[in-house]
Amino acid sequence: MVYLECVSCKAQSIYNISQNSYVYLKGTCTNCQSSPRGRWSAVTLQNETLVLNISTTTTGSDSMHLVLRQGVLHHQDSYVFTLHVTDDSLDGEGAASITLHHNTPPDGGECSLRGEGDRDTDSEGFQVHTLRDRIYFNCSGRQYTQIRTRKKVFVLLISLYRGLSAVRSAHGFYLPSPCSGA
Repeated sequence: MVYLECVSCKAQSIYNISQNSYVYLKGTCTNCQSSPRGRWSAVTLQNETLVLNISTTTTGSDSMHLVLRQGVLHHQDSYVFTLHVTDDSLDGEGAASITLHHNTPPDGGECSLRGEGDRDTDSEGFQVHTLRDRIYFNCSGRQYTQIRTRKKVFVLLISLYRGLSAVRSAHGFYLPSPCSGA
C-alpha cells in the first residue's frame, strides 16, 4: 500500500495551498521490502500538468519525498499530486494521490496596529523596540468565500529598520484566527 502525507500541511495546521506555499509531501510504501522508488506527477483540477523538475522542486520528481519551491504553484489552482511507487520485491506499481485545494484569502476589511501606550496612532506612527515593546493588532470587516468553520492562519510580516535602511527584509508570524490580539 502506498500512503501520502502532506508534512508541511500538518506542521502549519493548514491544508490549503497558495502561490507562496511551502509544500512538502512524503510517500510511504508499507508492503515494499527493498528500496521503493517513487515518481511524482502533479496536475491541476483543470488537468494542466505542473512540471516537477529541479527548477520547480528541491527534490526532483524521482523520490519518495516531494518538496516544491515557493512560487511555482499558480494562484487559485488546486492540485492533485500522485506518487507512483515500484519496488524490486513487488510485481507492478502502486500509487496514491492527494488533492490540495487552493487557499481563498479573505476579501476586504482592514487591519490596524498600535504600540503599547499608543491609543489613536496609525500603523506607521509609532516606533517599536525589539523584544521590549508589545504590538497590538486588530483586523475586521473581512469577507470569507470558503467555509466559515475552516481554520484560518494569518501571517503578519514585520520589517526591521535601523535609520533609513532595512536591517532584515521581513519577519513572519503565524497568527491564529480570529486576527485580533497582542
